[in-house]
Amino acid sequence: MLLTLTIGSVALAQKTVQVSVDGKAVVVHTRARTVEAALKAGGIALGPHDRVDPDPATKLPRRATVAVTRAIPFTLKADGKTVQAYTTRTTAAAALAEAGLAVGPKDRVVVTKDKKTVKADALVPGVTVEVVRRAVNTVSEQRTLPAPVVYRDDESLPLGITQVAQDGRDGLAQVTLEVVVENGRRVASKELSRQVIREPEMKVVLKGTSGRVTRGDREISFKKAFQMVATAYYPGPDSTGPYANGYTSIGMKATYGVVAVDPKVIPLRSLLYIDGYGYAIAGDVGSAIKGNKIDLCYDTKQEALDWGKRTVMVFLIK
Repeated sequence: MLLTLTIGSVALAQKTVQVSVDGKAVVVHTRARTVEAALKAGGIALGPHDRVDPDPATKLPRRATVAVTRAIPFTLKADGKTVQAYTTRTTAAAALAEAGLAVGPKDRVVVTKDKKTVKADALVPGVTVEVVRRAVNTVSEQRTLPAPVVYRDDESLPLGITQVAQDGRDGLAQVTLEVVVENGRRVASKELSRQVIREPEMKVVLKGTSGRVTRGDREISFKKAFQMVATAYYPGPDSTGPYANGYTSIGMKATYGVVAVDPKVIPLRSLLYIDGYGYAIAGDVGSAIKGNKIDLCYDTKQEALDWGKRTVMVFLIK
């Protein structure tokens, strides 16, 4: 009976526990029997992913040292999956090892917080740890060799007009590449060798240089020529819509000699000469008039219908 009482007294004797919580020291005096009970007695709550050394179930001696490492929440991205994880490690490499995720010798580990890259050896709550799977492969593929283009001035063509004098032909080559692939996407490549299968053939384009053109007995000087698709309209409501008031977007009266253009191609208020139509002012715009298109105003519906749609030369005079 005396022996039993002595053992019980020792077990219930006050113990001193030095507790380190993420490096901060706390002293707990307790009669608890286990590490877990001592931590509860000291008001130190444990999260489900925290690490305790020694194990919480360990029996306490009269004097003990206990280390508590709080788990850090982080986002883990790898192999097409994104999961929320916890770690008690301080480096990305150790956290990945703790998660059982293998990192190959060519893979990259990227750590970010708020979309900014941070150090991989000092993890903090809320970081994203991404394993970028990286592979370097040698591949062979065919590549097009673009035909070289040569421009030659031609006085017989109007200024601004080009004409193909000789069709070129693209060449073909078999190329061996060193390709870097990250997460299944090619991010870099380096040419190792090349074998030409077919040499490219030169394309020759004539470039107009003449600023003068003759129409009938009249010589017209111009700054630039355009080949355009020309349509026609008249100011009536069935052509321009029920809300048309007979005036253009810049306030001109819509009548013969006023045309709609794309201002990005021909500046408004420019003086033009249009084959088959005559002199005109660029005085209007239209939602369908984009690029090399022009809309010619006629005074009657029948005249507009007679014009229809055709490709013409347009000369920018000033």
